Amino acid sequence: MKKSTAISRIAIFFAVMLTIHFVTSFILEFVPSGIQPTLVHIPVVIASVIYGPRIGAILGLLMGLFSVTMNTLVLTPASFLFSPFVSHGNLYSLIIALVPRILIGVTPYFVYRWLHNRTGLVTAAIVGSMTNTIFVLLGIYICFRFSNCCNVEFDFWFCT
Repeated sequence: MKKSTAISRIAIFFAVMLTIHFVTSFILEFVPSGIQPTLVHIPVVIASVIYGPRIGAILGLLMGLFSVTMNTLVLTPASFLFSPFVSHGNLYSLIIALVPRILIGVTPYFVYRWLHNRTGLVTAAIVGSMTNTIFVLLGIYICFRFSNCCNVEFDFWFCT
């Protein structure tokens, strides 16, 4: 694949990701909740399956960098988990924001390659979503369970 073709595909998918983010943020602004769910990972999963793990990983990295940027500029009670540039944030915040998002772009490709049929597509989509969820929550638990920045006992919430 030519370099210009790859860059244009990444740019188009990133534009779709930004559009999805801002539309869902506007809609979910009217729904009060402590955590905002994201649908931005869907284009990353699609690009990973169609164009391979390299483009998927690049889009995942862009998703992670966008997450860091938004959590730095728009402060929420959980911003310190995804941005090292806010109060109580640290280097672990950067790892939590980037590594799971990069893996979103890699894991669906290999799942689909392993199960190369319609079931593989569904499984790849589920694995992509679960990759983000599991690695973000696991990273938060591992990196912030001893942190006393939010006065929450993680052992109580995670039943350990």
